[in-house]
Parts: sequence; structure tokens; C-alpha cells
Amino acid sequence: MHDKNLISRLINYEGAVFFMIKNAEGKCWLLPERNLYTAMNIYQPSTIKGKILRSYFPFFSKYQAVRKLLDIETYKLELNKLLEKKLKSLFDLEEIEFSIFLGTPSSHQKITMQIYNGSKILGYCKFSDKKEIITLFKQEKQTLDFLKKQGVDQIPICLFSGNFQEDIDFFVQTTKKTNISTQTNKWSTIHEDFLHQLYSKTKQDILFEKSDFYNSLRLLKMNSGFLKKQHRTLILNAIKGLESIFKNRDVNFSIFHGDFTPWNMIKESKKLFVFDFEYSKKTFPPFLDRYHFYTQVCIHEKKWNAKEIYYNYLNKNEVIFKNSKNSVLYMSYLLSVISLYLDREKLYFYNSKETSIWIDLLNLVIEKK
Repeated sequence: MHDKNLISRLINYEGAVFFMIKNAEGKCWLLPERNLYTAMNIYQPSTIKGKILRSYFPFFSKYQAVRKLLDIETYKLELNKLLEKKLKSLFDLEEIEFSIFLGTPSSHQKITMQIYNGSKILGYCKFSDKKEIITLFKQEKQTLDFLKKQGVDQIPICLFSGNFQEDIDFFVQTTKKTNISTQTNKWSTIHEDFLHQLYSKTKQDILFEKSDFYNSLRLLKMNSGFLKKQHRTLILNAIKGLESIFKNRDVNFSIFHGDFTPWNMIKESKKLFVFDFEYSKKTFPPFLDRYHFYTQVCIHEKKWNAKEIYYNYLNKNEVIFKNSKNSVLYMSYLLSVISLYLDREKLYFYNSKETSIWIDLLNLVIEKK
């Protein structure tokens, strides 16, 4: 299992039967045999194969031959007693159940638990013993509290963020997800309405040099030594171009979710509910989340390369960009996401398949600008 030391401090290897599902990207999920249909709501596949597995595995999980064919292992697991007591208190219930996602392999890998009771999903918990991730937990709580104060709807409520034991912290939030919630990679008015709500309730006039976006560009320049020479020149020139537009100006910026993708949102009762604000920033150019949604869907679900993504962006009637196609905003988004991942991964930045696509896209945007 991933991060055996951390997971072994959260669960005991006895109790109920759990299945371990793995994918080609190194992601792993631990899903209990009991109430498996509800448990699998933590499993968010982006491939057709994964989506088929999610739909049909609850019906065929009892067959050992099927599990062997799919390379699914079984374990016996139960929650650490101290953790179980804490979660029961937070959700005010006598009985809770859980399923686990062991995290996306990266320097920011963390453990996520879905907490539920029967068919009712109660919320999600994230755990880590890494200082930089614990800092993200604190930032996410601050963001959710801020958004709630500003009257932003359709987001989780943070129930707890703090220490569990010794060096382990955890973050607990509510959810509106149910067994009939849906996930879609098709942009619609509910996505647009949510981003307009974010903008209208968090916009502010601020000097560019005091904004989070300026700090993101500054961080990218500081870390540019980790880039290949040709990429360093491209990116530094792009930053210089943006700074010439914004420098010494008051700008109207707003909150940026930072990972606005289909797998960080659900559609429930004809509304969009959005979660995972851990990479959010308060003062960024408005509506950069459109570009992240579009680009990440193209990379992870459509499996397109940079030229295919950019050609479609320029020439197709994409609903997401029906009102505007702004090369400055696309460049701003690409530089911000490169800045985030370069700072996070450092020497391992080029290990991600997304890296080369983001850089190639930046080059195409600059060429057509």
C-alpha cells in the first residue's frame, strides 16, 4: 500500500472485508464489501474502463474469479479507535462507515476517507503527516470560512482542521453528494453560474504587485532554475509580457479555485457543488478556472496533445468559451499552473505527463497572440 506508515496509524488490519482497486497511474482505493455501492462514491475514474468498473463491480465483487481477473486484493480493516470516536463526534452519529482513497502519487499525496452511514454520505476527511500538506489543510479551512462569510453557496462546510495525534493532522468537511449525484465533463450554465457567483462575491480592486497572482509569477521566476533552458526562456518571456500589462496597475481580481475539474465537483438537484479548495487563491484574474477545466478535461479524458487542445480552443464552438477567448487569460492560467506544480515537484516536475502539454500550450498561445 501507499504510505504504509501513515495508513497503519489510521486503521487496524482486522475487522471488515475491504477490496483494493488499483489503476495504471498508481492510484489505490480501499472499499468495504458492505454497502459497496455507497463506498465507491470515493472512486472517481476518468477512463472508460474505470467508469465501467465503478458501475458494475458492486454486482460482481463477491466472485473471486472476477476479483482475480481485475487484480483486486482483499484486506480486513477497521478504523483506529481514537479516530473512530473523533469522527462519530464530529458527525454526531453512533455508527459510521468509511472508504479510502490513498492519494494521487506526487509530493502532495495524501489519504482521503469518505465517511457515510448506510446509503447516506456524510463527508470527507483528508490526512497527512507532511508539513506542507498540513499547511494546505489550514489554507483550505480559511478559504471555506471566507467563502461562507461572503455568502458563496454550494461549497462544503469545514467541520475540523487540526491535529489528530503526534505529527498527523486531518481536515474534515461536509458534502452534498448522494448515491444519485452525477459528474460531468460537459460545461453548462451551472458551471458558469458558480464561477460568476465566485467572482461577484469575492472580487476586489488591488494593486497588481500585492495580488496572489503576482506572487505566483514571482515564485515561478524564483524556481525557473529547475526548468530546461529552452523552457526557462519561453516562460520568463511570457512572465515579462504579462507584467508589462499589469505592472503598477490596480486590477479587479477574485478568488481562483485552482483545481476546478469534473472530479472536484458534483451535480446534485440541478446544482453544482464544488469542493477541494486546497489550491485556491484570493486575488487572481477572474475566470481562470474555465481554462483549467477545459485543459484538464482535454488532457485526462480526451487524451489530446497540446496542438489538438489549442486547435479545438481556437476553431470549435466550445460552449465554455462562447463569450470570450482571451489569450492573456489562457497565458495567465498556464503560467499559474506551471508555477504551482514546479514549486511543488521541483526536480520531479518533468515526471508528469501534463508538464510538456502545459508548456507546449503556452508556446502555442504566445505564437498566436
